[in-house]
Amino acid sequence: MTKNFLFALAAGGWILTGCSSHMALLTQNKTLLSPAEYVTLGHVYETQGDKPLAAKQYEAALNQDKKYVPALVALGNIAFEEEEFKKARKYFQRAHKVDAKDPAVLNNLAMAYLAEDKYVNGLDEKVKGALKTEGPATPYLWDTLAQIAIIQGRYTEAEMAIARASETAPASDPTFIQRLQSTRDQLADASRSEWQH
Repeated sequence: MTKNFLFALAAGGWILTGCSSHMALLTQNKTLLSPAEYVTLGHVYETQGDKPLAAKQYEAALNQDKKYVPALVALGNIAFEEEEFKKARKYFQRAHKVDAKDPAVLNNLAMAYLAEDKYVNGLDEKVKGALKTEGPATPYLWDTLAQIAIIQGRYTEAEMAIARASETAPASDPTFIQRLQSTRDQLADASRSEWQH
């Protein structure tokens, strides 16, 4: 009865005053959340702009399951946004080792490689392989393929990849639309630069 009463009291306080101040109380002695729940809570903190607290939730998920791909990807995404590309790549590599067929993981790993100017050779073939199955990562994979083609000087292929990314782009994702425009601008700059030389 005492444990149930304390839990109910803590949960009620958590609901009334906000979960962050009581999370430590709820997780001190026993793990009450699953890795998926920690990741969900982390996403909530991220949407509220609290990346450090979000990262703690993702790390808590990994404390329970070191191979939990959503937590690895989330930590990689935070590192990538903070321009800690090596750290991001390491998280994405761990996720890719667990699930090499996940197109979103491969896309994030490819983006980290590109941000570091590493391992570009052969990366396009892996991305093309991931494009064989349509899914939510498809427009992002096309954009990544375009960026690889730009780096390698294959501008016609980059144009085609941008067109495919645009065709499959989620209209409800303004961040991706901006990213795609940035890729178009990169292509225009690279083409102009080559034409001038």
